[in-house]
Amino acid sequence: MADGQINDERHDCVVCGRLYSLQVTYDAEGQMRSCVATSPGVRVLPDPNQPLVTCSVHSGSEVGAALAERFFGPHAHEHDHAHQDEAEG
Repeated sequence: MADGQINDERHDCVVCGRLYSLQVTYDAEGQMRSCVATSPGVRVLPDPNQPLVTCSVHSGSEVGAALAERFFGPHAHEHDHAHQDEAEG
């Protein structure tokens, strides 16, 4: 891969799946170096390894729950809430 190669890519919102266009820059080793949204109404989430995006209308808790489900399984956010309830009770 050429150093500083820019790719036009499409990625889905981690919450609802809506597709967005991005320009992603990779270095010679294939590591992502930057990610810029070219679609309106999108937020790029900070992740050094992969482009992650969400619609600008989703709340932080919606995004957090979606990321937990995506990376840790469908019931990950329920597990976190159970620990919060135990700590509060």
